[in-house]
This record gives sequence, C-alpha cells and structure tokens, in this order.
Amino acid sequence: MIGACVRSPNYPSDYGDSQSCTITPSLAVGQLLSATAFSTESCCDKLIVNGVAYSGSSGPSNVVLGSNAFEWTSDSSVTGAGWEVCASLSPSQPPPATPEARDSGLV
Repeated sequence: MIGACVRSPNYPSDYGDSQSCTITPSLAVGQLLSATAFSTESCCDKLIVNGVAYSGSSGPSNVVLGSNAFEWTSDSSVTGAGWEVCASLSPSQPPPATPEARDSGLV
C-alpha cells in the first residue's frame, strides 16, 4: 500500500502469472475506492471488492469500502499492466480535525 492507494504487484509493469493476495482495509473503511488505472486479462485476472469482480479495463469507481478484505488473483497465462486503486473520503464524510482546530475549540 502506498498512501491511500494499493497497486497490483510490479505495477505499472506487468504483474505475474498465478498471483493472489488479500488486502485488508483498516484505515480506509467507509471511504470511496476508485481505480486510477486498470488493465487486466478480462476473463481470468480479477480484483474482487465487496464481492464484485473487476477485470479487463473496468475497475471499481466510487465503491464504498467495507471492512471485508478485497482480493487479487491472476491465472497462469496472459498478464497486463495491472491496477492502482485509491481510497478517498466520501462527500458526506468530514475530514479529520487538525490539532490546531481541536486546540482552538472549533471542533
């Protein structure tokens, strides 16, 4: 994980054959997850978020991230450039208070 983003292994170069990993969102629960880049083998290499499989050139867009882990799997043949997905605050979710705001009594 890089900041609020997660990338497929070796991104932006091609990911490998027969990969799998589980990503557990701890700090990003309730935030919106969107792909900034997405290129996988359509039939067989999938990113699964909230039970929905994404592949090909269609990654998640503004998906509310639950507390369940999401998963990446690739098969043993064709690979692609992979993906990057990033979490951001939803419009109804206020940003965390800064120490200055808490100290001034504004929060």
